Amino acid sequence: MTVTVVMSAYNAEKFISQTIESVLIQSFSDFQYIIINNGSTDNTLNIINKYAEEDNRIIVDNHHNMGKSEAINRAVKVLATGDYIFHIDADDIMLKNRIERQRHFLQTNNLEATSCLAHYITAENIRIGKTLNTVPSLSVFNDYISKNEPIGLLNPGFVVSKKKFLEVGGYRSQYWPADDIDLYNRLTEIDVTILVQPEILMSFRVHGDSTIASKFIESRKKYEWVRESMWARRKGLIEPTWENYLTKLNSKSFLQKLNWKRKAYAKQYMHLAKFDLGKKKYGDLMFHILKAILMQPVYVSKKITSHIIKN
Repeated sequence: MTVTVVMSAYNAEKFISQTIESVLIQSFSDFQYIIINNGSTDNTLNIINKYAEEDNRIIVDNHHNMGKSEAINRAVKVLATGDYIFHIDADDIMLKNRIERQRHFLQTNNLEATSCLAHYITAENIRIGKTLNTVPSLSVFNDYISKNEPIGLLNPGFVVSKKKFLEVGGYRSQYWPADDIDLYNRLTEIDVTILVQPEILMSFRVHGDSTIASKFIESRKKYEWVRESMWARRKGLIEPTWENYLTKLNSKSFLQKLNWKRKAYAKQYMHLAKFDLGKKKYGDLMFHILKAILMQPVYVSKKITSHIIKN
């Protein structure tokens, strides 16, 4: 199994050196590393070039900003030589044995796609929690498929067969920032089984510029569009356009719209509460949980119970 690591960077000068160094010191060292400068206007390209001059595993792909999805698709199609594509974002950190352990997991379980677990970290590299294993076993994977529910993974820890990635056409930029979820579930539709490795192999940075920390409601709409598109495909129907989805959402009654917002904000407050817990900001934690309870008490109860069981 040969390996290509792919990373897209846009104005990433603050963190990109940490990220690149975490890749270059991997315990498994025989890989190609494609670093995309996606139209940066800061010092990102100079930093990338400096490392490329020192390490011939690095391939620099410098071009105008075509968006992360299209940039990665292009790099995989045109430049990647590995059998498997390992993703990393330009502000995250690989633990030293990530590639080694994920290669072993893929080979041992005869898989064509996987992800891993990660510590959440702040801009200052402070740990504030960890991700949960969404698909720990084949039975859980099959349960998602049978219930027709979308599978979600940690995308910076995602690994996929290059052949399968290209077969489904890679990421579809119109679904950003839920284009990763769209990809995973289209892969399952060509009989790719996806399991999450039960090991923490990444540090996933959460800061003011990250999508997970901002624009939650907009992201939720894109997620629901991905889900409706998935349902349509599996029924043999044409996928709804973004305009179709928005028209359907806007045609709801006042009470239906209020109910949609209630559920969306409950999920946002629980996201914030998770990071409050990691930062030990217990006052903020209680505030956000109480707000979530007011929005959607049953959902909050299930999330808290699940967290207690898993920890």
